[in-house]
Amino acid sequence: MIGAANYDEERVGHNFTLMPFDRALEHITKIDIKLNILNRVMVEKEQVKTKMEKSIGKFEGLDYLVAYWRMQGLALAEISDKLGYSYGWIKKISEGSGKRTVDSVHLTLYPKSNKIK
Repeated sequence: MIGAANYDEERVGHNFTLMPFDRALEHITKIDIKLNILNRVMVEKEQVKTKMEKSIGKFEGLDYLVAYWRMQGLALAEISDKLGYSYGWIKKISEGSGKRTVDSVHLTLYPKSNKIK
């Protein structure tokens, strides 16, 4: 017997119940499989994010600069200071250019696929 958390049974005062080793191993194996899947998904998402950041970094124009710096985590006030435009103007560009920028990036990353709907 091995001491391990068993969430199938009612909770007891010491927060775990004894279960056979093979059953504990089965639980650990299931969790490990789920973690491996999530890690693969996370790696894929990070690769796509890196590819998107590189693509947006190559674009020119105020819309794309605002979108790029927003992806980098800059606040609109910081972007307006960097570019020398008013906060209101940068906010307006940020609100209006979102879909256009996403569409352009999508076409760059996936030229043969359909447009995002």
